[in-house]
Amino acid sequence: MKKNVLTIVFYLLIFVALSGFKNVFAFNLVSLDFNPSTIKLKENQEIMVDMTFSPNSQNLGISGFDVCFKYNPDHIQLVDVKTPVDLATKDTSKFSQINKKLDNVTGVSCLGFISILPDDQLARKVALNLKLKGLKSGSGQITVTRAQIVGNIPENLYKNNANPLNYQIQAEETGILMKIWAFLKSILPFLK
Repeated sequence: MKKNVLTIVFYLLIFVALSGFKNVFAFNLVSLDFNPSTIKLKENQEIMVDMTFSPNSQNLGISGFDVCFKYNPDHIQLVDVKTPVDLATKDTSKFSQINKKLDNVTGVSCLGFISILPDDQLARKVALNLKLKGLKSGSGQITVTRAQIVGNIPENLYKNNANPLNYQIQAEETGILMKIWAFLKSILPFLK
């Protein structure tokens, strides 16, 4: 009898321990990814890049986020940002902007958006469209320095995994033909 009770207690302890570990591994994770994850552009070229917010479960909705980026402002600038889009429905009306600080002097920019929809209408996967401009040749990363993402569970702050955006900026072509063409355009206005 005592052996049976000890066996049952042992199995209960294992069950509790394993279910506790299961909850640790099943926390509410949102991946933040740039799409594409690597870009190549020329000096003075602008490009659009999506940052996607993807929860690890279809049951998790995104009701708001605040994200900050760090980058080398000598190489690249964050020029503009569009309203986030719900990738499932292509709806851009779910979020309202509450913070937009694009600081291309320090290379630190922050954006914040919120949604006040009912839980069943919250976006499950979101894309934030960023307009970037290459300034000077070089390479580097745009990293996420802060990302706070909230969801449809009260007081729920999702944990996140943010991957950087790698960039390479190439110098503009300055061959002899390009110089001649630039000169001709400067003296002959109809070539513009």
